[in-house]
Amino acid sequence: MRSNVLTCICAVMVATGFAAGQEPAFEVVSVKPQTGPRFGGVRSASRFYEPSVFLRYLVEFAYDLPPFRVLGGPDWVDRDRWVVDARTAAPVPADEMRLMVRRLLRDRFGLRAHLESHEQPIYELHLAREDGKLGPGLRPARGADNAFPTGKTTTAATQPVGMTAGTVSPSAGGGSVTVTFRAAPLSALAAHLERVLKRVVSDETGLTGMFDLELMYFYEGVVLSRPSLGQLAKEKESPVLFTALREQLGLKLEPSRGAADVLVIDSVERPNAD
Repeated sequence: MRSNVLTCICAVMVATGFAAGQEPAFEVVSVKPQTGPRFGGVRSASRFYEPSVFLRYLVEFAYDLPPFRVLGGPDWVDRDRWVVDARTAAPVPADEMRLMVRRLLRDRFGLRAHLESHEQPIYELHLAREDGKLGPGLRPARGADNAFPTGKTTTAATQPVGMTAGTVSPSAGGGSVTVTFRAAPLSALAAHLERVLKRVVSDETGLTGMFDLELMYFYEGVVLSRPSLGQLAKEKESPVLFTALREQLGLKLEPSRGAADVLVIDSVERPNAD
């Protein structure tokens, strides 16, 4: 198993035409400590606005990594909140926006970081059946013909990755989650599973190309909203993740060990407010 963090980072640089250390920059940037009320942020093709954000989250976003793959840094990177308002001169793709945030971190926070390979517990994603048959919720991409057994469809047929989360109850400690991918590689599913399981997931299925996918499972980790009693009863019928993967997608997760890349923060500084 080879971790894909370094591969993904290099791929983004190549795809956007920028070399490491030469990331594009925002046209206008404001960074200051968060002291007032917290309002909702804005993410668009021309603006990155976070009104109350931890530095570590900015690093995770900039390098497209889950939290457990970003290590190091002083205590304040998880404690101090910042107001970041950055705008581009013209709309840019999502990958280029990440590179701009990476540049912002280097220029304004003095971020210095490096990749290391760590031996650690991982999961390997395999086909569940010996004959290789896939489940009803996983199939090669079909474009507009994308109805699944639930009867649900999406109007965003060209959207590479999408996720809709069902209601989650604080008292229940979890809730039903529906994940839908459209014309996405299985590496997108592996990335989603990494964030849920907080462990590296290596795609060992051997499946290539783009897939449409719908996965529904019961998750016991996040409070999203308060459901009605009827909704809560329905959610309890959702299978746990490992069962859902096997029954709905024809895939399984097997525990293993392997080397995985993590990003280590070497140094960082509080910026001057502006």
